[in-house]
Amino acid sequence: MKRVLKALNFVRWRILSVSIFFKILGIGALVAILFGGVTLVQTRKILEQSLSRILEQNARFTGRLMATSLEPFLADGDATGIEQRLSRWIASCPELLYITVRDPQDETIGQVRAHGAPNELPFETPHPASETPRVTHTKTAYVLDARVPIRQGEAGSVELGLSLPLVSDEMDALSAILRALVLCAGVGGALALVLTRLLTRPVHELVGAADGIRAGRFESRAAIYSDDEIGGLAASFNQMAENLESYRRTVQEKEKTRVELIQKIIQTQEDERKMLSRELHDHFGQSLLSLHLNVESQVDDGRLDPELGAEVQRRISELIEDIHRLVQGMRAPVLDDYGLDVALRGLVAEASPSDLTIDYHYSGSEGARRLLGPVEVTLYRIAQEALTNILRHSRASHASLIVLQKSEEVMLLVEDDGCGFDTGNPTAGERARLGIVGMKERASLLGGSCAVQSETGIGTTIRVRIPLK
Repeated sequence: MKRVLKALNFVRWRILSVSIFFKILGIGALVAILFGGVTLVQTRKILEQSLSRILEQNARFTGRLMATSLEPFLADGDATGIEQRLSRWIASCPELLYITVRDPQDETIGQVRAHGAPNELPFETPHPASETPRVTHTKTAYVLDARVPIRQGEAGSVELGLSLPLVSDEMDALSAILRALVLCAGVGGALALVLTRLLTRPVHELVGAADGIRAGRFESRAAIYSDDEIGGLAASFNQMAENLESYRRTVQEKEKTRVELIQKIIQTQEDERKMLSRELHDHFGQSLLSLHLNVESQVDDGRLDPELGAEVQRRISELIEDIHRLVQGMRAPVLDDYGLDVALRGLVAEASPSDLTIDYHYSGSEGARRLLGPVEVTLYRIAQEALTNILRHSRASHASLIVLQKSEEVMLLVEDDGCGFDTGNPTAGERARLGIVGMKERASLLGGSCAVQSETGIGTTIRVRIPLK
């Protein structure tokens, strides 16, 4: 039962899913066919019944006249007179095809056949006395076969076959009606086609405009052909599209402003980092180096205890190293001088602790030019943030950093086998997600994308794509 209902629902769905064009056209054609067919069949049936009743009455009347005129010849047994009488009847009545006179035992006494009568007429088979006149359809004519008793059958009977030219003519007229009906159905079908086209064209235009809006072409509009319901729907759709386009322009302007603001913030951050790194390197670094040399000279001159001097020199060296790492983190000079590959290689070398193995690979097409400054800075900062998260949160034993530079885009891939986090849970691994929003913002500013995939207990993968054109 369920299968039957499912099949019926499927059939109903397929029928209802047919295009509106074919629905309207099919309804018009079906109505025309049913109306024309029923009209033709009923007309034919009523016409045949009416003509048959008229012809039956005519046949009975003609048969009675023949029976009355043949009674004297049958009483005298004049076969010659019967034949002559039958011949005169055939000659005087062109509708008569044959006349047969039979005795009470149904033996033929006389028979006359009109010239040109069809061979398939029932000449030899007696017509049952109890039957009403019967119609025989031949290849060329309609024939009414009737039998009339003479003296209530005591003297025999007369059978006659009447051609039905009236029926043939009416059938021909009916055929003409049929041809006219077919012509009218053709004209009606053509008109239905035109009307259906007029009705469905605005709908198709509306569907096309809706598809354009869905595809991002917000300037798409539906043509308005009339002021009916479909025209009103098209006008409402166009108004909605205009409002949507206006809203989209507003959003684009706000997004443009937001992007410009983020770009300025990031550029300002990079400038400040560059300035601070230069100040740390040039001022504090030189000052600490000068202090280190001064302490060394005082130890050599004996003005400072050697053990105390060595401790001070060691602490000064540690400060210099800390400042150097801080400068590298804020703005790696090697990135400006030697490019992304060397800078990332140094970043991986500095970020690799004893318990974590980081594989690094940079692949570029032969003869590839150096990346633009904003692209290098973006990839370097994303890689720096990703490695920082791995060291702080992932508890991974193995990680990899891969850069693929192609002619049209550059890709950055960072993977680890750490603890990961559940990306579907907004409260899980909150610390591990610090900086991910910043990564995505940096990539989007250059028209790129940043995708983060992570599963608890499996690890995290970061994929960054930035177009170069």
